[in-house]
Amino acid sequence: MLMGPSVRKRSQTDWRKAEGQGRKKRKMHLTVFQANVGKKGESHDTALSTAWKEEADVVLIQEPWTDALLRPGRRLTKTHPGYVTFSPVEKWENHPYVMSYVWIGDDLRCEQLRPFIFSDICVVQVNDVTLCNIYRHQAKENEVLDMLEGWSQPPRTVIAGDFNAVHWSWQPGHRPHNGPGQRVADWAELHELGTVFTGQPTQRCGNTLDLAFTDILGTLGGPEPNWHTGSDHETIALHVPMTPPPIIDGGRLRVTFDNIPTFTQLVHSYAVLCPDKAETVEEAEEMANKITEVLDKCLHGAGTRRGTEGLRRHGGTKHAQKHRRECARLKSMTSRCLCRQKHIRSGKGL
Repeated sequence: MLMGPSVRKRSQTDWRKAEGQGRKKRKMHLTVFQANVGKKGESHDTALSTAWKEEADVVLIQEPWTDALLRPGRRLTKTHPGYVTFSPVEKWENHPYVMSYVWIGDDLRCEQLRPFIFSDICVVQVNDVTLCNIYRHQAKENEVLDMLEGWSQPPRTVIAGDFNAVHWSWQPGHRPHNGPGQRVADWAELHELGTVFTGQPTQRCGNTLDLAFTDILGTLGGPEPNWHTGSDHETIALHVPMTPPPIIDGGRLRVTFDNIPTFTQLVHSYAVLCPDKAETVEEAEEMANKITEVLDKCLHGAGTRRGTEGLRRHGGTKHAQKHRRECARLKSMTSRCLCRQKHIRSGKGL
């Protein structure tokens, strides 16, 4: 299907209704489907159909299939009638190495941002989340990293894709060396980005190459075997909160037994932000402050406040009770006014 402008068409929405594929009530998070399809048309088709079936909000494809591989300049790639397609560049003089898709629906507002005019990086804002889809080509490894290092990403950003880089912080046991992985790790630390998942191979050779970095608390993810596209890369599933968790009055934050795995995963993700050594008193104080900050972030991401369940059972917080009393008072006043007007129209007077 030929690439067109990134707008929603009425026929696409009507097609979804006709097929009976209406989506259930949305949760307050984005489901992101990330996959390297290895330039294979079958894997690209599988990725889009699987994402549609699983109701993924955003699809980030690396090494997509395009007709530009055979006929340079042709803007032909795989699309899906339920998603709007975003290309990193308008002119396909070079083969684009990333393609992004966003679910067509009233609950998602999307806009393409262009901090880079580059075929390997595509940035899209969906509601209050900025998603940067990247592919670091080994033949031009410095270009992508140069752009990322010079970019001040907006708050609430997810940077995901195939980095083609290995580092011990996301692949434990890997021997440290001054390769591209060290540069990626330094960039993430400088921009205060945490790794969403670690220690899980994403490529057939056993390395962790497909990564996701973010500054959004509570973001979870990892390889999803049930979403495999048939390429030599695993598909990554990400769950990104669209709004910060609400502040609830009363009670201390605690991590319940059921939330321990979530808390542990967040600690692993943000631990890279902490210094690995301290030789002076000032460095030790800085390390202690950083560890405290990281644990506080993880506690807010996975913890719950003690006593809030009891408040809900007994009518909620004082603010909620006051709001309900005000609504009841206005409802009573409205009923009296309507009753009075009815008596006047019927000639019965007051």
